[in-house]
Amino acid sequence: MEEIIEINRAEVSETGENFAILRPELLESAVARPINHFHYSGDSDILRLAVILMVAIAKNHPFEQGNKRTGWTAGMMFMVVNGYEITWDSELVAQEFIKLVNGEITIDRFEEQIFYFIREK
Repeated sequence: MEEIIEINRAEVSETGENFAILRPELLESAVARPINHFHYSGDSDILRLAVILMVAIAKNHPFEQGNKRTGWTAGMMFMVVNGYEITWDSELVAQEFIKLVNGEITIDRFEEQIFYFIREK
């Protein structure tokens, strides 16, 4: 959880926004979401788990500012830490991520769009 807090602190410092954790329990819930998904479904797909983490942080809105950016960055770091290389145009994919968070596309559709831009190292 500390890593996620530091991601948010860095994201908002770049724009001069205020750093504040509004609901620590929602941050804890967001961080637990991919773990719970893995334990209850047996799904160990790193991309799926990363996307679940991204969306959980963005939708739970535990921070005052930068929740989508924090979710996005946390998901990217999750994939890298788990041995994946990301080769996409992050601005284009970030736009699709916003559509996902806003409910305009499904997780499955988002994964289909980015699947070809990640690979194991």
